[in-house]
Amino acid sequence: MKLTNTGERFRFISALCYDCTCDVYEYEYSRNQDTSAEEKTLTKAGEGIPCRISYERFGNSAEKEDVNSLNVGIKLFWDGSKTDIKAGSVIHVFKKGQETVFKSAGGSALYGSHSEIRLIPFNGNA
Repeated sequence: MKLTNTGERFRFISALCYDCTCDVYEYEYSRNQDTSAEEKTLTKAGEGIPCRISYERFGNSAEKEDVNSLNVGIKLFWDGSKTDIKAGSVIHVFKKGQETVFKSAGGSALYGSHSEIRLIPFNGNA
């Protein structure tokens, strides 16, 4: 395989680090004809996207109501030239047979070699 430019080389090297795949779901809004209420549904926007999750710890543990909690930043890395992940998307990450569900906490940061987005754990509530 001949990589002709620097961007292709960086994307190839970044892809070697991807150890997960993810499915991306986005909210679609529509108005119910009978009730005139706005409804939202999740629709699949991407499937089987090679990616990597990174966890970053900020500071020390903090005590909150007798429960220790860690301040952790979570990022998703993927080849953004093939798929865009929007703010508010729900992302199912699959690694070694385990599934973890996240929600994107903001917009994608696009780089020549990859894209990244901050994630928060998703508990099913919009």
